[in-house]
Amino acid sequence: MKDKVISPFSYEQGRQPLDALLRRTAVEVHGLSDLARQLDEALGTLAHTSTESAPIVLQEIDLLRQSLDDVTALLRFFATETDGSIQIETQSLSSLLQLHDLRHRLLHDGAAPTPRQPAEPSGTPHFFD
Repeated sequence: MKDKVISPFSYEQGRQPLDALLRRTAVEVHGLSDLARQLDEALGTLAHTSTESAPIVLQEIDLLRQSLDDVTALLRFFATETDGSIQIETQSLSSLLQLHDLRHRLLHDGAAPTPRQPAEPSGTPHFFD
């Protein structure tokens, strides 16, 4: 039986460089900003046929997008200013993250920092109450 090979910075092993985690988090937040921009554009089209309250909601979505862009810039700055020798304990961090795919994108060292992929349209949207 072969032993499981774990990278020295794998979250399964418990530690990884802070700068790498910050870079992956910046990529993730940037993807969320793109999603907010898409929502803003889509709802902007719908707002022309909707109630007076729609522009207020659109302003909040635009504020969300701009805030995410700023957080992305902040994370990228921290990643470039942080020494790669600083290690973060990731087992506890892993337990704080609810979404498996997000946890994997953020904490799985060796995986290329790729942005969140939008879901493929599957027909009727389902909204949560």
